[in-house]
Amino acid sequence: MEKLERIVWKENENAVELGFEFYLQLLEKRIKGKDISLVQELRKFFKNQLGISLRETQARGLMHKSSSIFIDYVETVAGENFNPTSEFWAAQGIDKFLEWKKKWEFLKKQEAVDLEIPAQEAEESAPKKSTTTITRTIRDNALSRFLKGVYDYQCQICTFTFLTPKGVHYAESHHIRPLGRKHNGIDKETNMLVLCPLHHAMFDFGAIAVEPKKRIILSIDEGVKEVGKKMALEKHKLNTDFLEYHLNYIYDKV
Repeated sequence: MEKLERIVWKENENAVELGFEFYLQLLEKRIKGKDISLVQELRKFFKNQLGISLRETQARGLMHKSSSIFIDYVETVAGENFNPTSEFWAAQGIDKFLEWKKKWEFLKKQEAVDLEIPAQEAEESAPKKSTTTITRTIRDNALSRFLKGVYDYQCQICTFTFLTPKGVHYAESHHIRPLGRKHNGIDKETNMLVLCPLHHAMFDFGAIAVEPKKRIILSIDEGVKEVGKKMALEKHKLNTDFLEYHLNYIYDKV
């Protein structure tokens, strides 16, 4: 996503998320009357904790009222407008700030409910149709939404996306090494891909995989047009071990 790529100093994959959470701590102290320099404290945090040297102008840019990576981050994760300036929150007061912060904590952890998709089934012996329901869980937590924003909701395999009736683009996040007791995958972006619904299903069923080193698309179905090509998009770090796990234990085996 262009809004995130313009931050050329972002070398740590979690820098925006960690930096924002630290900034909220600083804001709270500032609103409560503590005399601290937001710019210098941010620079110190990014340098000492994340290994990123920010110029003073870059640190100030994080707090810009209308064009800030923190604004972009909140919008991507929660769909919320956010004013990062201390002047704004000082005028609102500590109670309003803590109320917003509580709401932010809720939105970060929020997951989508199961989607119930009605499907028609017809028996060959009779024209009568019965209606069944397919329940599919689609996780959409803060990390998932943020990663989709990085890819502008485009599939990493084919770049496909589509608009929903609400006017927003749609994509799904996939854990390469699945979560849960059987596979013990981790919920971290190095174990995640952003995919269209078709390629997400193909990964789940072991019909498609990514060759770990060269990032070449593999498939048991030779009719898949992406076979033999490199991943279309790769803007975040992927753990090769997870790709190897999927290739060895899921691909062509489910």
